[in-house]
Amino acid sequence: DQIDALLVAGEVNDSLNRLGPAISAVQRVLELGAATVGRRVWLARLRFRNRDFAEAERLASELLAENAELADGLYVLGLARIGMEDYAGAVDPLERLPKLRPWSTVAQHNLAVAYLHTCRFGEAGRRWSRVLARDPKNYDASWTSA
Repeated sequence: DQIDALLVAGEVNDSLNRLGPAISAVQRVLELGAATVGRRVWLARLRFRNRDFAEAERLASELLAENAELADGLYVLGLARIGMEDYAGAVDPLERLPKLRPWSTVAQHNLAVAYLHTCRFGEAGRRWSRVLARDPKNYDASWTSA
């Protein structure tokens, strides 16, 4: 049916990094009434990757209004704010994320970036140390914590 075809189009375009067509396909799926949390998160992530940070932030905020502990929503919200250079605004969602996904070195790294840009240097260093403890070959963390 139409929704299945749109989902396939979204997945194919996403995998090929054709963000515009992927966004259009996923947006149309939602407009057709086939919205799920996963599809809404997918759209928010696509918007972030397409550097539409304000829209990614809006979509993530909507998701979090429904479920304040949605890890993917917190992550997209934090990343969108980093993308807009609102590092102070990125701290809260990214601080809440490790409780939900303690194994995520990417989330820890992005929290360290937000700390660095808000002059919380000691906390940034501690986060990067945690990343390196879990992932000793993490280039970004090893470079920034040096």
